Amino acid sequence: MENNKLLQTLATILLGILFGYLIFGGTSKIDNSVERKHIISPVSTAYEITCTYPRILDTTYQEGVIKHTLPSKEKNPFVFTFSDLEEDVAKLKFIDSTQTISEVSLIKIFENDKRVVFIEGTGDSYFSVHTIFKNTGVSIYTKQASLLGIPFGTLSMGNCK
Repeated sequence: MENNKLLQTLATILLGILFGYLIFGGTSKIDNSVERKHIISPVSTAYEITCTYPRILDTTYQEGVIKHTLPSKEKNPFVFTFSDLEEDVAKLKFIDSTQTISEVSLIKIFENDKRVVFIEGTGDSYFSVHTIFKNTGVSIYTKQASLLGIPFGTLSMGNCK
């Protein structure tokens, strides 16, 4: 008789835990979104533009698996400075992974009164696209690369001044 009461109590506890998990645990969502206020700040391609990208989404493909690395809080955001923007071949300066200032050439592939688009890279090992929206001061940066035969991609949206 004691054993029956003990079994009933354990069964009730297990059913309670299962019920709680199904009701509360099964419906919870993990929100990976991050919001940042952006003050509209129009930019002009007649001057130097500096864009800051505080969060980066990385993705890789290796051994049949596509892996997305969600952005974490950046301690050192990407900071790109664009110059010679009125030319067909502009300049981009940034601090690279070795903490030195690098400069690369950008080819302007499109420009109108709303945005300007530049490409960078060799096409063989990496290729980047920089789109600056002039009216809002927002920029999108994407990079596609192959490191040691492993496809790799980066995406970020930042603000420019």
